[in-house]
Amino acid sequence: MPYVEKPRRSIWTWGFQKNEPTDEDRVNHAVELSRKLGVEIEVPRIPVANDLQLREPRINLPDSLQHFCFTNNYERALHSYGAERELA
Repeated sequence: MPYVEKPRRSIWTWGFQKNEPTDEDRVNHAVELSRKLGVEIEVPRIPVANDLQLREPRINLPDSLQHFCFTNNYERALHSYGAERELA
């Protein structure tokens, strides 16, 4: 069965990358919250999977699994501890 590309999920928030707020939206929201709370809120940098410094994978995938198992930074960050929590 061939691999079918799906919309990419966000590695820093729930949902899809295509639905992430723009930098302008984030800055405007931080300004509004800062005004309401009386504390300056700085907008954190959005993590980019390729910028993450992860150690090398512990295993090498057999050729038979490489068409649907991935060890790139994006997949590893997406499936890291706490990344995909289910609501109880």
